[in-house]
Amino acid sequence: MSDGRISLNDLPVDNNFKNSTGDETVQETLQSLEDKKQAHLKITPQDDSLVRKALELIGQPEALENEEAPARRERLATILFVDRDSLKKYYESDLHSQIQSNEQNTAAEGDSEESDDDEEFYTPASKELRAARRFILEDSIRRSRKRIQQKRLSSQTNTMPELIHHHRSFVKSFDRMSLAGSQVVSTRPISRVKCTSDGQYVAVGSWGGDISVQTTTELQEVSKIEDSTRGKIGGLAWNSDDTLLIGGGEDTYIKLYNFDKKDKKLQELKTFKGHEARVSHVKFHPSNKYIASASFDTTWRLWDVETGTELLLQEGYSKEVYALDFQQDGALLCTGGMDNIGLVWDIRAGNKIMELNGHTKPIYAAEWSPNSYEVATGGGDGLINIWDIRHTEKACEILAHQSIITDLNFSHNDTPVLVSSSYDKRINIYSAVTRKKIKTLEGHTDKILTVDVSEDAKRLISGGWDRSIKLWEE
Repeated sequence: MSDGRISLNDLPVDNNFKNSTGDETVQETLQSLEDKKQAHLKITPQDDSLVRKALELIGQPEALENEEAPARRERLATILFVDRDSLKKYYESDLHSQIQSNEQNTAAEGDSEESDDDEEFYTPASKELRAARRFILEDSIRRSRKRIQQKRLSSQTNTMPELIHHHRSFVKSFDRMSLAGSQVVSTRPISRVKCTSDGQYVAVGSWGGDISVQTTTELQEVSKIEDSTRGKIGGLAWNSDDTLLIGGGEDTYIKLYNFDKKDKKLQELKTFKGHEARVSHVKFHPSNKYIASASFDTTWRLWDVETGTELLLQEGYSKEVYALDFQQDGALLCTGGMDNIGLVWDIRAGNKIMELNGHTKPIYAAEWSPNSYEVATGGGDGLINIWDIRHTEKACEILAHQSIITDLNFSHNDTPVLVSSSYDKRINIYSAVTRKKIKTLEGHTDKILTVDVSEDAKRLISGGWDRSIKLWEE
């Protein structure tokens, strides 16, 4: 320094100087002391109230003037580091045992939270849900037996050449289909059409929230409810005897209607409340006792038709659930979501049994084949994927459309066809046996949002952005 004095900082320090034993350098000794201090810091609790108790235990003041919690914990660690008696007293105390137990529980909870997103979880089933599952189990067994018996009878009474001839004749009837009628039925796009099982009527829902019933032969309106929901109708479905109709809408509600075929009038009976966002699809269980609904709240739900009770709220999607359908036996349910994933659920047990990964864009349609072991999904990628649940794998991929697939429907017979609609303004018809395209129907002037096949497979009804419904017949 200029005045000849030397400060402490000017003194040379040799960190490489070894101690008297020559075992370690000064730097190594200092690092060893710091490591031991940090080790003692780790055994101290992070909770300030426990730090105070520990200080009191070893005879030290709980807090010093203007001392913050981190400094208090550092003081405790320093005391334990330099005073072996205090360290021993701390280790042997009930307080130390309590602190260890708390930290182990916190760590376990943290591990659990980190794995929550990757692991399935189960919640206790209500009494009503357990009863519903028992019923669905017994009902699905009866339906499965009946389906197998009918299939066996068909194979015994028809030779292979006869079955092939029947299939070819059936395919030709679809190949001869053309536009037979058109009717503008709403001021907004048509979002859903659903035919009755007897083929006489079709329920029509629109983005305007209105629901109407039209004749399938002449497309004449017989009943209409204006503003049944605020915003878009997401789903429509008839029960098996066509006396009840359900509709789900943008207002989050599902409404149940009675349809009197004599008076030809729709009458609202009940409202199901529970969803927290738009209802995108609804379906009756084959037994007619239950309803399933898909929603933009990322859940699908199961409801009791008679009581209106929500039996099940099923999570499992990261985005909106858009499509769903019951298997014909009633044991399984397939759902499709905006996260590009389809899932197959066993509703008898309440667990997921298959994940359908094959679409690169959202799934907008899902439909079970009448054979009950295949399910088709249609997505925003223009693909139809057909999945075989017996082998838990994709059985077929069809490059179906040039744009979003909006709806899928199988005809209900021994040699079914699969019908798809799309934003590309086309309806495609495929053989469900050979997977080959039979026919492309064109006639809509804008995007097609929905299509349905009558139970007797003699006509198709479609609807879309051009606000019309169209009839297609042989």
